[in-house]
Amino acid sequence: MQELKDLRYWPILNYLPTSLLKNVRLIYVLSNVGNNVILITNEDEFLFYGFSDLFYLGLKKHTTFNGIRHLYEIEALSKKRIKGFACSVHDLDTSSCHHARFVLLYSESGELYIWVHESPILIEKLPKTVIQVACGLNHTLVLLSDGKVYAWGSNFFGQYRDRRYSADESEPYKVFLTPVIEVSCGSNFSVVLSTSGIVYSGGRNDKGQLGINRTDDSVAFPNEVDCLRNTRIEKIACGCNHVLALSTNGELFTWGCNNYGQLGMGFAGNSKKIFPYKLDSSLRFKEIAALGNFSAAVTITGDVKVWGLIAEVANFSPISTPCRSINEAFSLFNNGKMYEPIEIASDRPNICETISNSFGNQESSDFKIVVEEKEIHVHKTILKLRSEYFRRMFQENWSEGDKNLVKMDGSYAATFGYLKYLYTDELDVDPKVILDVAVIADKHCEPNLVKFCRQKFEEGLNELNLAELYELTLQRQLMDFNEVCFDIAAQHLDVILTSEGYKNWTGDTCNLGNDILLATNDDEVLAFGFNSIRCHGTEDGCVSYDLKSLTKIEALSKKRIKGFACRADNPVAETMFVLSYLENGEVYLWGNNPADKLMFTTPTLIEKLPKTVTEVACGSVHVLALTSDGNVFGWGDNCFNQISALPEDIVVEPCKINHISECVTGIACGFHFSVVVTLDGIVYSWGRNKNGQLGIHKESKSDGVPQRVRFLQETCIKKIACGRNHVLALNAHGDVFSWGCNENYQLGCNAVRKRSYPLQIKDSSVELNENYEYMFSFIKFLYTDELEVDSTLALEVSVLADKYCVPNLVDLCLQKFQKGLDKCNVATLYERAWELKMSVSLNQ
Repeated sequence: MQELKDLRYWPILNYLPTSLLKNVRLIYVLSNVGNNVILITNEDEFLFYGFSDLFYLGLKKHTTFNGIRHLYEIEALSKKRIKGFACSVHDLDTSSCHHARFVLLYSESGELYIWVHESPILIEKLPKTVIQVACGLNHTLVLLSDGKVYAWGSNFFGQYRDRRYSADESEPYKVFLTPVIEVSCGSNFSVVLSTSGIVYSGGRNDKGQLGINRTDDSVAFPNEVDCLRNTRIEKIACGCNHVLALSTNGELFTWGCNNYGQLGMGFAGNSKKIFPYKLDSSLRFKEIAALGNFSAAVTITGDVKVWGLIAEVANFSPISTPCRSINEAFSLFNNGKMYEPIEIASDRPNICETISNSFGNQESSDFKIVVEEKEIHVHKTILKLRSEYFRRMFQENWSEGDKNLVKMDGSYAATFGYLKYLYTDELDVDPKVILDVAVIADKHCEPNLVKFCRQKFEEGLNELNLAELYELTLQRQLMDFNEVCFDIAAQHLDVILTSEGYKNWTGDTCNLGNDILLATNDDEVLAFGFNSIRCHGTEDGCVSYDLKSLTKIEALSKKRIKGFACRADNPVAETMFVLSYLENGEVYLWGNNPADKLMFTTPTLIEKLPKTVTEVACGSVHVLALTSDGNVFGWGDNCFNQISALPEDIVVEPCKINHISECVTGIACGFHFSVVVTLDGIVYSWGRNKNGQLGIHKESKSDGVPQRVRFLQETCIKKIACGRNHVLALNAHGDVFSWGCNENYQLGCNAVRKRSYPLQIKDSSVELNENYEYMFSFIKFLYTDELEVDSTLALEVSVLADKYCVPNLVDLCLQKFQKGLDKCNVATLYERAWELKMSVSLNQ
């Protein structure tokens, strides 16, 4: 914020009455050598002062005023709480006069308006969460609060996507997946900064403005600025054809056009720089700006430096100025324009600012909270107003006396962040700390803060910290936050799998979850990922680390895929294979054939299998196939007789399972065993039985003949599913039975490590030591917001509401209680209220 007296540096503002300027909260001087200004008053009126040839001024009829300035209210933008602006500029290397073509304005509510015709228009097809806008010559970038980037306009040079897809977009187009914290545009190129401090660029590159050490005239977005890979950048700024980038440790890098010295290299030898140049190593900066062919920066000591085109003269070295801010430097050295809107400080802080500023103030504090031997100065009144937890703490069993502090467990950083939130409604902490704040908020019954923590946590996630934060969410049992991590990883799988964090991760993925197969509506089959289980169906079958494109599996094109089956539990490459079964009953195999150990790099039809297959199931190295007439075929590894009683260890060709007379409707495979269910609901199993996974109540090795699971003979099973060494079965009534290995409690019980016979998984329920009638009314209120009870019951329910932190129900109980009081029951209820220690008013 700046004070009113600082506005004297812009000549155009001297034409406006002081009374008007005193009532302004936001000012933006723009274009046409600073002869136009946008003003937003404290009453949220949107005013324009300047020459009407720049805009149509939101009037119904375009009127020319022959160079005379006028002050207008743009009613279409009044009362919209406009927060920021961005305007397009002509690309005029030879002139410092940049005429705006259009202006974009975004509001505090995240709406975006474009002002180019007679009246500003709301851009409807854009999420209403806009926090930043950047304009090039004919293209626009928009940043949303969740880090997503949208773009539209000219894409002739690949400013925001590959030109092969589209030369331009007339509607907002989502262009970038990695979460972004800042966007910037040059004339015909774009630069964005990710949350992990990586700079990406794209578009025109004739003057090296992309900084990617290439001389191509244009390169489609996005391209990482590799020379900055080992430097974390925190801010970027673009001029017409040059870029400034500021690192977290204050280093300043420049690249692009240097015709007017805008790179600050100190000499005129190079007209352009195609990779980042580090400005004066002895200086450290904290703020940067660029516009046209002009650059400015503020050192950590507050020295404002400028360079580039100043008063039509090229300046190749940074010049120290007497200015106190970048905007002031722009007013004096760049024709009176503003780099960004100025927010005018009011004469006195409002009540919210006063409360925010009081946090940690030792002079006004009347209470201290000590965490990890560190003191946090707070105010009891504010804590009681803002937190139910502290309100109870100070009201119940609290002796004032000399007790002006309390010690709390936990992290100092998290407690500090939590308490500061109570004062400011802001949460500016590291994502790791946010998790601890969420734990505190949950403990203190602050659901809104938990929700806010989740939002801030999601904003802080990136490919570098995702794996670590995922582990922390599990440790803290914050499953909502855990789901956020999972969703982000699924949405940005390509970025995650190519990130340094993933490559350096010490965890073992066991070759699982690294590949995706997709069957499209137009019957194309695509593969994406590392090809770690040879599922891409390519001729070479090599593992790939190129995650930028999908691989089309030509052999399955137009085949009407019905489903896939894969077994990759065993990390040994010899046993990895994929099957695909079609609507016409054909089955294709690729990977490593589990039967004859031959490599099929591309999908190959299994000829000796009936063309009526409806389902396929895979074990570790064996396969079952179910046909439409209820027959089952198997092939592959037979070491544990999981295929048949044949003496061969490997069954090379599909053979029919002949020992089941009934029609089979479902099949499943464990690691070394097989299970089927028939039309009559009978379950058969055969194969390895070390963990009792056959469900036949003995641990003998199967002879290869399917045996009925007799403990299920009293129920009709509809579906079966196998894990590695356990089985689940679902009956017609929805009951689930389990048997086999239970080392990881996969049977739904913790009584045994393994079980060789089926038992029903009992429904688990929480038992509360509460009166049924009271608890019923309490839970019904949670569903309906209604409480239909008499005075006696209201008193009892209020105890539950107080115990489980539902203050609005406590208030409702009090209303019901008071409404039902009469001369007959007042004594009894008074006595009961006294027993329950409820401070209820009995004025009757």
